[in-house]
Amino acid sequence: MPRQPGEVEVTCTLRRWPVPAERVERLVRFVAGREGAELAYVEVAIVGRRRMATLNAELLGHAGPTDQISLDLGAAPGGGLVAQLIVCADVAAIEARRRGHSPAAELLLYVTHGLLHLLDYDDHTAADSTRMHAREDELLAEFGVGRVFGR
Repeated sequence: MPRQPGEVEVTCTLRRWPVPAERVERLVRFVAGREGAELAYVEVAIVGRRRMATLNAELLGHAGPTDQISLDLGAAPGGGLVAQLIVCADVAAIEARRRGHSPAAELLLYVTHGLLHLLDYDDHTAADSTRMHAREDELLAEFGVGRVFGR
């Protein structure tokens, strides 16, 4: 739980990972600010393929690793989002190579995507998916990463 209001904590279980923790933290604050969301406590956990596969099975009942899992842990007593974002650096590296950009950009896309899910964006229909991915690209471009999803 939060140690101080608006805390963003970035953890990593890997020896090497493509994005500095402070950049991930700045992105979370940036996206929340642009979306008008108040943060109480958000943890971003960067994990490898095996850990993500385990969490995907335990939390969602799906086999294998996935790009990201977003968990809304409810509102803090004084208000604000309490959440955990779990993103997979190994999936980001594979997808980045396939799509022709950096693993860092792909990982930041996953953080943005997960946070937007927590802020009530949905991608289950074609129209919702188009809207969500366009917003991801707008936010990442404004943050200085550039368009990642719709390159």
